Amino acid sequence: MSTLQVLVLTLLAGVVGYLVLLIRKAIVSKIGQEKYDYINKVIEDIVRYVEQMGKNVGWSSEDKKRMAVNLIHNAVEKLGFQVDEDLIDILVERAVQVVNEGAITFTAPVDVNAEV
Repeated sequence: MSTLQVLVLTLLAGVVGYLVLLIRKAIVSKIGQEKYDYINKVIEDIVRYVEQMGKNVGWSSEDKKRMAVNLIHNAVEKLGFQVDEDLIDILVERAVQVVNEGAITFTAPVDVNAEV
């Protein structure tokens, strides 16, 4: 990968990160921090469930997203919250990123000969 490509990807990652921050601020200002945190936790749990179920069943990414959005819509509605579909879609995308980041762990190599 060339230096220019790395620079462009780094810049793009920064822009996307900034946009996510702006979207989060807009969502919190729209529904409030407490409601956002609660809905976000419900969404993350549903996304984890759908990801695992999708692996077992062999669903495509589109199938998993469709299932997650439907389950989240029903759960949020049962909780008595009114959240528009675009907001659910954004929160699902964020939850997928969180779940995927949580699935990747970096560990330092262990020196079995080190003195304790």
